[in-house]
Amino acid sequence: MKSTSQEKEPTVNFRVSEDLKLAIIQKAGEKRQTVSAYLREVLEDVHLGSYCQKELNLYHEFEFAYSPEFIGLVMWLYRKRYVQDFEESDLEIKRYIKILKSIDDQLPESLQVEFDKVLLELMELIREDKDHKHYTYRFPGSSIKEWKFDYSLLENYFRNKIKSL
Repeated sequence: MKSTSQEKEPTVNFRVSEDLKLAIIQKAGEKRQTVSAYLREVLEDVHLGSYCQKELNLYHEFEFAYSPEFIGLVMWLYRKRYVQDFEESDLEIKRYIKILKSIDDQLPESLQVEFDKVLLELMELIREDKDHKHYTYRFPGSSIKEWKFDYSLLENYFRNKIKSL
């Protein structure tokens, strides 16, 4: 038996259809990889459980961003842009707080910061536990940047999501 200076890694051989082979060659080419390197990467990702993780993360973000609860929150935010007076029940406020707390890592960080502004204001309202008939929300139109919700970030987020469909 000859000994080589380089030990070869074990191999796995299997048959695939001609169509699958062509698809694999194309994908490897798109990634500028050899077929072996591409297949090794795919198999390692599958074995480690990370295959399609990026797609799965996008799915969860999409699922949250287009949920009835989140869309309801967004509609309320836009209503507050024009009618800033307090008109919600405590139950509605608590529901909005619950949705806002669930945003954690579901949306880009820049949007999380904007939604945190709304969350903080709503939590202050609940904590005060008094009649809010004459309360006017700060987040829709404040001149103070730390309080004002940046609607353009939300609009750009949805615009980019729609383009990516």
